[in-house]
Amino acid sequence: MKRFVLEFIGGDWDGRQLDSESTDHDEKLLSQVYYFKTQDGTVGKGFNQFSEQALAFAQKRGWMEPDAPSKGHDYKVIERRDEGDRTRLRLKHASRG
Repeated sequence: MKRFVLEFIGGDWDGRQLDSESTDHDEKLLSQVYYFKTQDGTVGKGFNQFSEQALAFAQKRGWMEPDAPSKGHDYKVIERRDEGDRTRLRLKHASRG
């Protein structure tokens, strides 16, 4: 499978990335799960909830505080770029208000 990188814009994961070739097993697994949730990176597709494993991963990395109010987890693919050896997906948070 080709390498893919998911870039998050807005929401709790703003500025964060998941890389399918990360040496971190959890990051690699999560990148695959959320890539498939976007129907293999289809623009306009996305998800509205992170799994407990994804939230624990984010807390372990310091991306989210355990007791902080969440901004929600509704992300959609806004751009897909094939860059030779990898595919880059940009996922934008559906901001409310």
